[in-house]
This record gives sequence, C-alpha cells and structure tokens, in this order.
Amino acid sequence: MILSVIAIAIATVIWIKTRLANRRLFDSQFSWRNATPQVLRPGVQGAHSAAFWWRQVRDCERATVEWRERKMLTKALVGLLMAGAFLASGAMAESPVVGDRAHAALLYVLENNAQFASSHGSDYYARFTDKQEPLVTMVSCSDSRVHLHAVDPTPDNDVFVIRNIGNQFATAQGSVEYGVHHLHTPLLMFVGHSACGAVTAAVSDYSGESPAIKRELDTIDVAKGAEVKREIVANVNHQVAAALQRFEQEVAAGTLAVVGVIYDFRNDYEMGQGQLIVVNINGETDPEILRKSGMLQGAGAAKILDASRLSD
Repeated sequence: MILSVIAIAIATVIWIKTRLANRRLFDSQFSWRNATPQVLRPGVQGAHSAAFWWRQVRDCERATVEWRERKMLTKALVGLLMAGAFLASGAMAESPVVGDRAHAALLYVLENNAQFASSHGSDYYARFTDKQEPLVTMVSCSDSRVHLHAVDPTPDNDVFVIRNIGNQFATAQGSVEYGVHHLHTPLLMFVGHSACGAVTAAVSDYSGESPAIKRELDTIDVAKGAEVKREIVANVNHQVAAALQRFEQEVAAGTLAVVGVIYDFRNDYEMGQGQLIVVNINGETDPEILRKSGMLQGAGAAKILDASRLSD
C-alpha cells in the first residue's frame, strides 16, 4: 500500500510540473505573436527588429519541440509509475494472507520462548553453558508430529538430535559421526514413526518431486508398492544396518550401541498410542532375543515389535 501511494504521488507531481511547463510555453508563444506587428512596424529599428522577431520564432519552435519530447517522456513515466503502483497494490493485496500466517507463527514461537526463558533461571543453563554432554545421538524424521518431548521431557544437553526426511543415516552421516566420535554418545538411535511421509513417497512414484527431494528419497531402501507400515520398519532396520557398517569397531568395543525404534503416535502397531517401540538393537530384530538382552534389563515396560505379526 505504501509503495502504491508513493508511486501515485510521484506521478501526480510530474503531471503538475508538465502542466505548468505547458502554461509557460503558451504564455511565451502568445507574447511574441502579439508583439510581431509592433516589432515589424516600418521605421521601428528595421532589421534589428526583424532579427529579434526571427530569434523569437526560432526559440519558440525549439521550445515547442522540447515540450513535445518532454510530454512524451512524461506520459511514459506516468504510465510506468501507474503500472508499478497497480502491481504494488496487487502484491500488497495478496500478501496479508501469507504475512498474517507468518506473523502469527513468529509470535507463537517468540511468546513461547519468552515464557520458557522467564521460567528457567541461570542454574538451569549452568550444566551445559560451556560444554554439551549428550547421552544419545538421535536421528529422527523431520515430521512435525515427532518431537523430543515424547522421549525426554527435558532434552537440553541429553539429546544430540539430527532430523531429516526418513530418519536417514546416508543424508546425515557427517552429523552422526560428530555425535559418535566427538561427543562420544554411547547410544545412536534411529527414530522412525507411524504414517511416515518419506516412506509413503518412497514406495510410490515420486518422479514429480524437485531434484533435492528426489535425492533424499532415493536413499530410502524400501520395496516399491509395498505396504507402508511394514516398510517403515524395514527403513529403520536399513538405517541401523548402515550405521553398524560405519561404526563396527565402536559397537564391537562396547562403546556404542545402535538402536532402531518407531514412535507410534497413531497406534498403527497396536501397542499403545504414543509408544516408543523397539525394533532393532545392534542388528538384532528377534523380539524374544531382544527381550532377554542386556540392553533392555530394567525396562520392563518396553514395547518390542514382532514384525512377523504385523497385520496389513
């Protein structure tokens, strides 16, 4: 709106200046035409008067040409400015829909952060102000329905989290290696989830997606046309296998465990809505062996998936 007002104001000023210039030109033409009979009157300065009159004619003709050029230029400028004003007003008319949503989203984030900051004193930050010491490197899907509060109510300094579509190792290997080798987390966890959009796309035709999205979907190893719920499990197992190949020495030395889980916020796997279901521990997927493994000692309430019993 502001841009359109400015454009219209500039166009108006140019129009007024042009009208004033036209008026001055008319006045000058009128004055020398009226003076012509007197200037050419016999016996009054003769040749000098004639020369003066011709100079007036020449100057007036030159001014007329300049006025026409200026008029054409002014019309062009006014047209451009009015077109710009129209486009600007149209753009401004469309922007509030997007702008209002973005504004509301930004306010939501900032207000929540203000509440968080006001409710946490310096003691809360003291333990991780200068150094992070997370317990787990977590590779999670970017899906907005999957967040840390489902596994840790206070994830600060606990979880080194990496997010991408399909909770993949291949598209985040550098970040995963940083968590394992530099932060020395003893646990590397891949978190799949129910209704994963990346897996849904990967089992179908995604040729219409952008090159960047296709590159990330290409690295999801699932069966085309297969049932999505099963392939979500398969994808988690593939990510664990890829990580075990890279961190074979760390796992053998007992300094790292690689675990695959599924966060089921829809209860697709019928073990309870919102449950974190164990699928794979260091390559082992047999539920009976997993239940007896040392990794799950003390976790009596742990949910373990039996993929062989998955219903379609």
